[in-house]
Amino acid sequence: MDTTQVILIAVVAGVAISIIRNVINKRREERELNGYDVYNRKEENTETYSGATEVETAREEAREEAREEEREEKREEEREEAREEVKTGSQGYIRSTANKTCAKPEMVDLGLSVKWASFNLGATKPEEYGQYFRWGETEPFTAEEDKGPQAYKWLRITADGKKHLSKYVVEFTNDDIHDDFHDDKLTLEPADDAAQRHLGGRWRIPTKEEWLELRTKCKWEWVKDKEKDWSGYIKVTSKTNGRFIILPCAGYIDEGEMFDEEFDGWYWTANVSDCAADEATVLNFYENVISEYGKDEPGPGNEYYESRWRGMSIRPVCD
Repeated sequence: MDTTQVILIAVVAGVAISIIRNVINKRREERELNGYDVYNRKEENTETYSGATEVETAREEAREEAREEEREEKREEEREEAREEVKTGSQGYIRSTANKTCAKPEMVDLGLSVKWASFNLGATKPEEYGQYFRWGETEPFTAEEDKGPQAYKWLRITADGKKHLSKYVVEFTNDDIHDDFHDDKLTLEPADDAAQRHLGGRWRIPTKEEWLELRTKCKWEWVKDKEKDWSGYIKVTSKTNGRFIILPCAGYIDEGEMFDEEFDGWYWTANVSDCAADEATVLNFYENVISEYGKDEPGPGNEYYESRWRGMSIRPVCD
């Protein structure tokens, strides 16, 4: 091989090497460029995902705030309903309204023939007034809801103003009732007993004989309100075992008005009057006066009757 050939081969080889280097460098640059693009795409995707996450987070926070506002509105409605259900009297006793589930009281054993409830029907503790009921009706009502005698379940008043009773009517009656009908039922039946209706079991409204037993076999004390000398309640303590119950002065409802609230206690018995069909036997008390008739003298008195459509308290008993 002569010198010229050697030089030609070297030139060709150099060119080939240069071309190969250029190809390699170009491919390297393409790989780097592709890698940069992929990286950028990843970064862009990450930024897009991050932005979307922040938007979704903000939306979820807004939805949660809206849900919390709804929950708070519901809680406020419940609190408002609770405030409507319980109204506080001026001396701190609580008078429950109607449409409230009656809590079940404890049975207090005073050593008598029946056990007495620890609080009034419709109350939740001894000092509460509880709810008001017409005699022989099982649903409570408020003074605002009272529609007068015509709303009484067993009474019908005709256009001429005459009253006609359809249950618990004795033969000997007063001139206010204009019916020949009489069933001579003197004691509430379980279906018409509010205590039985709301508490079930063996709970019921006490008879006048059971009220008499409570009065004669227990010590009755007038406990004055600390802030008002003319207001208070009765503490009834067993002479046998020293246990006691409290009877608040809840007053009564008549013709859409409250009467004697804080001053007097008016409690139904399970007995209708045996001489006035539109009346039933009650226990009434105020300071130094405890009676079934209302004589202004200390201690037990005689039987006292009141219109059956008045709203009065109930203190249940249990056999």
